[in-house]
Amino acid sequence: MNSMNQLSSSRRPMGVSIVSLIVALNAILVLFTAATWIFGIGLFGFNVPGNVRGFSIWYGLFAALFGIILGYLSWGLWSLQRWSLYTIVFIGVLNIVEVLAAWAQGFLSLVPFILSLILPVVILTYFLADRQVRQAFNV
Repeated sequence: MNSMNQLSSSRRPMGVSIVSLIVALNAILVLFTAATWIFGIGLFGFNVPGNVRGFSIWYGLFAALFGIILGYLSWGLWSLQRWSLYTIVFIGVLNIVEVLAAWAQGFLSLVPFILSLILPVVILTYFLADRQVRQAFNV
């Protein structure tokens, strides 16, 4: 089992490792936020109105589910699962569409629009165009 782990880490491109670690960090932050919503406001927010407390519990549960999914995605990238490549590409395309829609509706001026597009375009281009990434994921 250890030799298989070494084989996959030697095959894994550095960029995939970096994106996987960023997704893992995001998952940890989302789970921490979910715990804050559930416990800090939902269960122990005694001075908060009841309907806000109920909403925060549901929001925290949804965030916890999202954090678990992000953790699973991070593991998939780290272990070079093909579905995780497709998921990252799908999320990248959705992110670009979201930024374009926000700009078209006037929510973003030119500088935030360009800055919001840089990271998703770079990640999407890297995952789609780099030969080592395609070989690592057997695509």
